[in-house]
Amino acid sequence: MSIVFSQDSGVPAVIDPAGRMILRATRRGHLCGRICCCLCVILCWNVNVVLAAKPPITSLIFDPPGTSIIAASQSYMMVYEWPGQKAQRQLHSSLVSIQDLAFAPDGQKLAVAGGTPAESGGVEIRSWPDGKLLEKIEGHQDTVQSVLWLDNETFATASLDHEIGLWRVGQAMAIRRFKGHSKGVTSIQLIADTRLLVSGAVDQNIRVWNLDTGDLVRTLNNHTRAVNDLKMRPVGERQNTGIANLPMLASASDDRTVRIWQPTIGRLMRFCRLDAIPLAMSWSSRGEWLAVACDDGTVRVINPDTMEPIGRSNVSDSWCYSIQVHPTDGSLAVGSREQQLKRLTETPLVEY
Repeated sequence: MSIVFSQDSGVPAVIDPAGRMILRATRRGHLCGRICCCLCVILCWNVNVVLAAKPPITSLIFDPPGTSIIAASQSYMMVYEWPGQKAQRQLHSSLVSIQDLAFAPDGQKLAVAGGTPAESGGVEIRSWPDGKLLEKIEGHQDTVQSVLWLDNETFATASLDHEIGLWRVGQAMAIRRFKGHSKGVTSIQLIADTRLLVSGAVDQNIRVWNLDTGDLVRTLNNHTRAVNDLKMRPVGERQNTGIANLPMLASASDDRTVRIWQPTIGRLMRFCRLDAIPLAMSWSSRGEWLAVACDDGTVRVINPDTMEPIGRSNVSDSWCYSIQVHPTDGSLAVGSREQQLKRLTETPLVEY
């Protein structure tokens, strides 16, 4: 084992002989294993359980038809049938630690983001559904934590090296870099029907960027600890009157809050404080509820218009790292530290 200093915060991280981060110190001196101490659970709000990939799963995504789910582990991906959860195949990656997955809008390319902690970050572009590697783009000095397609050929990356990159398939050099965060960038989202990109980071800030110029538009700084995840509310559920028709963004932070913003005008609309740290989020397909995966192994469901809890499900006795809502049937897939896939359906959620 060895100790390195991660670029997201300048604090030490413990790396195993294979180069995988095992523990990372927080600014307060505690050790956390968020980047790679998870196993996978798929929740079915009934509980179907299967053994999943080892080591831990850090990201989940449904394929475009919704008939399979891809579970990313540190250095490979498992493809499972949905909803039956039968293992179909395994795809190996050159990335030491996979952190995020994203399909291009046409569903024909899969971006696999990650890298080697405190050393390098990159993205593999794979054809789908065969999963063959088309190219690998490297251009960050720490792991890529989030990847986002802007169209079928252009994508953005967020890295713990504090930077956001804009890339085009087939080009090795970044089109543009966005600099301004003082610590690692953990999540990025595109505001629909605009040329605006939103980023969240370990520095507690959410920033809005102009994609065409790279200029910083505004900073949203109400969080008091690291931002773990960002998710834009689906457009279809916006109300039809006045300012409420603006795009809405949900953010989850180590300060134990989930906040709803209107990022185009920089307005914090409302927030709720949880009794656990929210790590990942996923909106229902119409945006009527927000599912939040937390570090106590519980999924909480929140009404975004009132920020009141409307349901919860205890999934695991350890951290839940990833969560995805199925695009059509409303079921949830949730990833935790326990080498499991669980599938949850909406009805059995325990309502308050």
